[in-house]
Amino acid sequence: MAWVTLILGALVMVSGLAKAAEIPIQGLSDHTDLLAKLDGNPNEDAIKEWLMKPAASPEIVLFEHDHYQGGYQIHYKSHDNLHNIGFGDRLSSCVVKGGTWVFFKDSEYRDRQFVVEVGDYPTPSYWSGTKDEVSSLKLLACTG
Repeated sequence: MAWVTLILGALVMVSGLAKAAEIPIQGLSDHTDLLAKLDGNPNEDAIKEWLMKPAASPEIVLFEHDHYQGGYQIHYKSHDNLHNIGFGDRLSSCVVKGGTWVFFKDSEYRDRQFVVEVGDYPTPSYWSGTKDEVSSLKLLACTG
């Protein structure tokens, strides 16, 4: 997988409000939130290892393209409208590091549902969905 020269979206907290931001970078390892989790080890193997290691608390990493490419956001709680934070109808792959989550086709937890548990989902077919159709995300269980 090519992790270099991507334009990745990060979830940025501004005055307590979640705001999506597009950040041009050289590779996934340049993000400070991931570097902190990797103890400053910015190599591709460390990133892959972190992504695949289950978390003790709820955590899901959403990617806008298949096979963990493109913009991404890390979530720790439910969101009733992913459009409000720049990720509605953009999900194409994910890594569930902790918890059981439900994707909903529409905002406000409505319409078609997809349940994902700890594991990696390189394409929407892995959760029986289709590309770019998730608009809300609900944490169902807090197990790691």
